[in-house]
Amino acid sequence: MIKRLSLFTLILAIAADLLNMLPALKGSEVFTWLSLAFFFLISLVVLYFGEKGIRSKSQRTFTAMINLGTLLRLVGGASLVLIYALLIKPSDKLFVVPFFLFYLCYTVFDVAYLIRLNRKQQADAAGDTKKTDSL
Repeated sequence: MIKRLSLFTLILAIAADLLNMLPALKGSEVFTWLSLAFFFLISLVVLYFGEKGIRSKSQRTFTAMINLGTLLRLVGGASLVLIYALLIKPSDKLFVVPFFLFYLCYTVFDVAYLIRLNRKQQADAAGDTKKTDSL
């Protein structure tokens, strides 16, 4: 999990560096890097608890973990934007463009990773059931 997330974040860091070169986003470099770090940390938490939820016997636990991760990302992200806007008072509203790109990218990454992991877990469980039934 950490290797894939780190590689994904490295690719997004390169994209962030390219985004920071755009004239329209000049002056928002700090917020771009802050957003990237925020979403990396949130994804670590979401994927950790998502894996715990998948390994639990209850499908409700997995669903609760996904909902908690979504809430954490949404509330934390909104707080980050609000606090930055109030403290720094950026002259242009375009400072949020990298934030929303990262939000979208990390959300897709997390969901795809957890769906793949859930399918693998279900396939493994179905294989165990077939072995037990054949005994």
